[in-house]
Amino acid sequence: MWDEVTQAEIELAKQKLAELRGILLRKHEEELKQLDVDEADIDRLARLAGNFTAKYLNEQPVPSQADTPTNNIIQPTPWRMRLPVPRRGKK
Repeated sequence: MWDEVTQAEIELAKQKLAELRGILLRKHEEELKQLDVDEADIDRLARLAGNFTAKYLNEQPVPSQADTPTNNIIQPTPWRMRLPVPRRGKK
């Protein structure tokens, strides 16, 4: 059998192997890029969680109304506080 394998067939096998290697390397590169994106997403989430914790879950007391400027607070008006009363008997 080995006597029948030609040099051209060996070269063809080498070419196919080189093509397969190229395909696998490109796929590997794409997967590595996606892993980098995923890692960046995780880092961003960790930063956001840290910022959220520092801003909202710290153990500092909430400022009183005297400490807070009232011009930035939207005061509820009576129409915002009224809820509709359900009517009975009518559907």
